[in-house]
Amino acid sequence: MPELDEFRDLAEGSDLLIIPTTPNHLDLDATLKAAEQLASLKVNYKILLTKVDARTRSGREARQLLQAENLPLFTTEIPLLVAFERASQSGVIIRDYVDPRSHLAWGRYKAVGREILP
Repeated sequence: MPELDEFRDLAEGSDLLIIPTTPNHLDLDATLKAAEQLASLKVNYKILLTKVDARTRSGREARQLLQAENLPLFTTEIPLLVAFERASQSGVIIRDYVDPRSHLAWGRYKAVGREILP
């Protein structure tokens, strides 16, 4: 996790810091600590849940935890899909990977973009 000075440096040239996190307990703990540091700097940031497995409760529980802490959170989540790994292995971004699920994956990133710039 970045130190306070590193967050300050990141924030100086940014309109919005996007803090990605997975629903994993250790990642959420680090995200909560980062949010504390960012709040002390009065930085504009938003948390993006990534690698959310729709087959489990972990994504819903992570969202509830972050909402209970009143943290800024994207509505859109990035799903856990094998297509991301396969696109990377093929040397292309998810938008250019030929797979039925890649359209879903790319659509989620476009939705995040619309949340940033409506």
